[in-house]
Amino acid sequence: MIADQVKVSSWKVLKLHKDLFAPSLPRRHTMGLSMFQTGGCCRPFTLIPRQAAIDVLPKKGVQQLYNSLHHILSSQRALSRGHSKTIFGDRNKRIMCKSLGVRPERTARGVLDFDAWAKNIPNIHWRNIMRMVRRAELLFESFAADEVIQHIRAAKDAVRFKTMHAPVDGSSTSIPPAKYFGAIAFGCNVFLRCHRDEDFTLSMCHILLDGEDCYKLDDEIVVYFCFPTLGVAIPMRPGDFLLFNSTIPHCISSRCNEANNIISVTMYLKTMVVGGNDNSIELNDSQQMLSSKYRDMICLKPS
Repeated sequence: MIADQVKVSSWKVLKLHKDLFAPSLPRRHTMGLSMFQTGGCCRPFTLIPRQAAIDVLPKKGVQQLYNSLHHILSSQRALSRGHSKTIFGDRNKRIMCKSLGVRPERTARGVLDFDAWAKNIPNIHWRNIMRMVRRAELLFESFAADEVIQHIRAAKDAVRFKTMHAPVDGSSTSIPPAKYFGAIAFGCNVFLRCHRDEDFTLSMCHILLDGEDCYKLDDEIVVYFCFPTLGVAIPMRPGDFLLFNSTIPHCISSRCNEANNIISVTMYLKTMVVGGNDNSIELNDSQQMLSSKYRDMICLKPS
């Protein structure tokens, strides 16, 4: 079930297979799940084919990534996302949720490379996390629509925005940065109130299961990624990757089996990061030209 806010002082439980449609997983592992949307927009979501997801994962050692993320969750204070993005967890247990990566300054202009506490994360954990992000970006390049890829690459040419990277010191210089994603949000055994995000491009969700060092094609479903306004709940297995449009209201369900411990990871790029979180920045000639074209396109759109 998922939490979806309906009033200021209450929230409603939606039950899977009753309030939301949960499609069956494809019988062929080379096929994924997606939904077409009218109006020429990109698809709301794409569940990457199981075979492709398994192929980018290491043959063994995925437990190391789970351990790295769990180490950060255990050693740091939980993330507070505000009332509009309330986080739920198991009763009488500490909520474990955190974000890591570049982010807009909250009280000043500019974009932070990372929070101060992130400098204390051992390099082995940074290496495991950045490998995960780069695996997700390989799938992003393979399965996102052409216009999505062209959009993010054009933005990168026009604005040298920051992407997720490890702190630079003598031992971390060999950890390559992300190409597209700016940060990750991750939590252990948590589920979220239905919300939307102001992300610049498609985001990616990835599921990890404790106790498994490699994942199989026919693993059981452990959680659902839900789009209440679309009436759809996407089944997800350990190791799955889901590309999705975060401007559409979404959330992740409680886990299917309470005996499981799972970590859900979302990789994203904030629009404010791309813009530098500073309206005083002067545009160069190329950026001025693009801005003028954009304004012309908006004015030509029918009302």
